[in-house]
Amino acid sequence: IPVPVLELSLALKVGEVMEVLREEGMASGADLASDLPRGAEDPLWSAALARIYDPAHMEAIFNQSFAQSLAGQGETVEAATAFFASPIGERALSLELAARMALQDEAVEAAAERAYADLAEANPERQAMIDMFVSANDLVESNVMGALNANLSFLRGLADSGVEEFALPEAEMLAQVWATEPEVRDEMVGWVF
Repeated sequence: IPVPVLELSLALKVGEVMEVLREEGMASGADLASDLPRGAEDPLWSAALARIYDPAHMEAIFNQSFAQSLAGQGETVEAATAFFASPIGERALSLELAARMALQDEAVEAAAERAYADLAEANPERQAMIDMFVSANDLVESNVMGALNANLSFLRGLADSGVEEFALPEAEMLAQVWATEPEVRDEMVGWVF
């Protein structure tokens, strides 16, 4: 991996992001475990989660893909590194990470939802700007798509596990995932706003 890409990865706090993703993934995996045949106490499930959500491994895979996608874009890498290593870029990333970690707490998430709901009365102009940002960046649709794709990938992984109960045909996996679209959409609307 080229040094400039690693420097950008460091400036982007990718290692810290992977730690947060690990926490989120482990929590999600623990929730899913209750639906598995062997339940939440299955040591094989716990070991699989630990392997899947190994931050160093996730960071290495990310950096490899990142380097491939940025090949030949030295000026972009340099400009992005300069920005994200600057005080304002570092502050933006630190606030994003802090918010993501805080939202793992249900009480914080509920308070954030209430604050957004109160915004309509307290500062409708600001709420309108947030709504325009969400719409312009297609945040709901892109998150719905990402969640549905992640769910399909998870079902494919289960099907490939060799456990007979999870050996579903592709059409059934697609049907199961698509059936969750309204619930996923509601969840993403709540999450984005």
